Amino acid sequence: MSLSKVEALCEEATLLVRSDLEAASKLAAQALGQSQGNRERGQASRCMGIVLWAKTRYEEALGQFEIAIACFSAAGDEMEEARTRSNAMQTLIYLSRQEEATEGACQDTTVLEPRG
Repeated sequence: MSLSKVEALCEEATLLVRSDLEAASKLAAQALGQSQGNRERGQASRCMGIVLWAKTRYEEALGQFEIAIACFSAAGDEMEEARTRSNAMQTLIYLSRQEEATEGACQDTTVLEPRG
């Protein structure tokens, strides 16, 4: 299965986030600009959230993760939604919002437990 252009951009950005943050940021912005449909928009928003998190722009990162969660939910993709919620939980912890992070963990357990 070949990756869509948006998936490829997101994958490359995620790989670069620790070694070349500016290049990763440009790729994530490109992915957002090219995304079509809920699934791609979710992927691009999560990717941008990861870049913003690496830049320690936690509130903005959380906003992107929330957009991604909503997009994956609209696409009916519970696994990607749960995966993204994990990113959001980590960000909430950095923002000292542990209660909200715990709520997210409970939602993930509901989705992931039946899958083993």
